[in-house]
Amino acid sequence: MNRIAFLFLLAACPNTIYSLKYSNGLIRQPDKGWLQVKQDSVEPSPWVHEILNVNEIVATGSEVPQTKGSLAVFITGLLDRLLVASKIKNIVMAAGAQGYKVDLYFQVSKNHPENSSGSEVQQEHVDTSTQDVYDHEQDLRDVLKKVGNADLKVFNIMADQPEVIIPPNSPARMKEYPPQTHIDGQNAVRRFMYIETLYNESKKNQPYDFYLITRDDDNWLGPLDLDKFSNKPQASGAVFTRGCKTFSGVNDKTFLMGAKAGEVIAGSMITSFWDPVPAYSTKNVESFWAAFINHRLPGGSKQVPLGELPTAESAYWKGEDGHFSLCAKGEYYCGGLPQTPEFTQPQICPGTEKKHR
Repeated sequence: MNRIAFLFLLAACPNTIYSLKYSNGLIRQPDKGWLQVKQDSVEPSPWVHEILNVNEIVATGSEVPQTKGSLAVFITGLLDRLLVASKIKNIVMAAGAQGYKVDLYFQVSKNHPENSSGSEVQQEHVDTSTQDVYDHEQDLRDVLKKVGNADLKVFNIMADQPEVIIPPNSPARMKEYPPQTHIDGQNAVRRFMYIETLYNESKKNQPYDFYLITRDDDNWLGPLDLDKFSNKPQASGAVFTRGCKTFSGVNDKTFLMGAKAGEVIAGSMITSFWDPVPAYSTKNVESFWAAFINHRLPGGSKQVPLGELPTAESAYWKGEDGHFSLCAKGEYYCGGLPQTPEFTQPQICPGTEKKHR
């Protein structure tokens, strides 16, 4: 099915969830974890769900008030895990309703890195040939035109994961999975590379009041209230994280940084990663983030409740009835989301409740 035919079907039947053929893809099934999909089986593309959902969301949008601030959003990870509908609704549109201009920066890869011990993805690489059916960048640009307060500044799709360069005699980092020898550590370093790359891209545009770092598979369960953060003391020099699942450091899933913090932290994640700082010799990525922030921005680390950064790492799950729904990965979900109408209580993916560590 080519893109023109697919978009014709989408326009003709907007309430239908479509399926496309996957060849050796990955799909989630109850009680079986991530399974290889056999060649020529028919399974839905997450991007179809996301674009259908986001077009419904944008259709209910409201008038954008005059701009009073700006937000840069950095989204990194894997193309086949990319969730955008909740990000458009609860980041872009929520910030726009408060008068903030939002610029989006994406750095995503088509191919998975080698499997890591903490990953739910099997070792086989995903065949991403069906991703070429979609023009992800144009889809997003079409949506953002309707929103009105946002621009897509960078949408960089990499064919492969970049190589991680380890300097000779490099100091210890993340001892549970050192990047010198372990794929988990190398994946963490890749994320630092992406963050600094996107920060450098953002410097070509306006200076921002806030920088938001959110993962590819972050499902935003409620709105981002930037006014609440701007009213916090010394917001410009603060790094806000969720005060849960910290694993002896800070929760590394979602970060909101003020203007100064963005420059000092996001602007030096990989440049300063190997600096000879004893405090950087930590046991895991969460404790590295904490040490890095505390060293470069003393007192800048601020923990907030889940309701202020309401994200959950999520995936589409195939139920017993064959239908797909979005669910949260239980081992990473904090819980305690406010029970108010603006928040969506997540369904937990079956079999993911066990603790990661």
